[in-house]
Amino acid sequence: MQIVGVPDERYGEVVCAWIRLSEAAKNVTEKDIQDFCKGRIAHFKIPKYILFKKENEFPLTVSGKVKKYEIREQSKIELGLQQVKPRVDHFNGDWTFEVQSERHTEKENKFSGSENVFNVVATNSVVS
Repeated sequence: MQIVGVPDERYGEVVCAWIRLSEAAKNVTEKDIQDFCKGRIAHFKIPKYILFKKENEFPLTVSGKVKKYEIREQSKIELGLQQVKPRVDHFNGDWTFEVQSERHTEKENKFSGSENVFNVVATNSVVS
């Protein structure tokens, strides 16, 4: 089994799994694997796409390691995701961010050591 990220409009990238099934498990479906993962791993780690492959379909290097970059590209082609671009509705380039740092001591914050506290200030340069 190999796991790669493939493009997704909403999340930027989602999980795709390439799985080689044994002969005894050839009736297993995508839904079976996704259901098995629920409750065992975080929901965002559950593969959205599952591709069943034969052992000779995994691209390998000369030394026998799996070429993940080729798996990612082949997955995009098989799933028709070559043209997918992440959509970012909540952010545009007109915002600037400034990080302000303050040094706090143990006495002020009752921390077990001195801590840095960072405040991020966002400002929109576009006037409506």
